[in-house]
Amino acid sequence: MEIRIELVDLDYEYKIWKNLLSHYKNELTIIEGRLAELDGNPPLISSKQLDQHKEFIERGITKMKIQEEEMTAYINDFPISKQHEIAQFHLSIERDVNEIKKQQSTFLTILSKVQIGTN
Repeated sequence: MEIRIELVDLDYEYKIWKNLLSHYKNELTIIEGRLAELDGNPPLISSKQLDQHKEFIERGITKMKIQEEEMTAYINDFPISKQHEIAQFHLSIERDVNEIKKQQSTFLTILSKVQIGTN
């Protein structure tokens, strides 16, 4: 039996993912503050890494917004199969979100191991 994907399922995931990415953007502000407190000693995370991560988050949010707009054009196609272009694009967004989660976790893990005055 083929799995069919409903519009409400995709909508739900986008809401969750956009909320998560928004949280990550806010968390990056805290990370930047912590790095400033450490004053580059030891050099942990470069500003280039943070900027690239922020850009990746923004691209993820933008991709979801575009996808949400495009889904309205396919409203009559729902439920859709996993092979539908909307479902395939959804999977690419899911991969991006998972990659963002990993990178965010890496930043937090690095910073959790450093204390001011113990370097």
